[in-house]
Amino acid sequence: MATKAKPSATPSRVAAPENPLGVKLGEALALFHKGKNADAEKALSKLVSEARDAENFGVLHTARATLAALEAKKAKTESGKVDLTLLAAYHLNRKESQEALEVLDKAIKADSGQARLHFLKAAALAQLNQAEDSAESLQKAVSIDSAMKALFRLERDFDGLRHQSAFAAFERD
Repeated sequence: MATKAKPSATPSRVAAPENPLGVKLGEALALFHKGKNADAEKALSKLVSEARDAENFGVLHTARATLAALEAKKAKTESGKVDLTLLAAYHLNRKESQEALEVLDKAIKADSGQARLHFLKAAALAQLNQAEDSAESLQKAVSIDSAMKALFRLERDFDGLRHQSAFAAFERD
């Protein structure tokens, strides 16, 4: 006669492996949010190299996005003007799609010939699941610079929409 194993009084827990890059990222982000920009920039720059070497792409992406935000702040401080491309990228990386669209609409109105602006607008619209409008902006970007098609294939913001017919032409060569 078989008997069932009795459940242990104390559940066994497996400790999560320590992620030293995650810890460093947390420390760098804390510096950023406290306004200690110079210290944050040093920590993030070092972290970018370490994350690249360790192939930790999540940490790498977050560190680069935060560095872009620091660059945008610095550019505004130095010139008195905000680099709208950097500001839009900052909002996109924080999944603040509506804010990014507001910035991008202003930037495109000032200079509609920049493929990157149209590409970022397409990404913002993709985050909002607006496939038709996103594909239209992406088409504008690709018509200005065909290299935007390669970026489309790499950008994860489009993952949820790639299967839709509006994006079929971008998936073909």
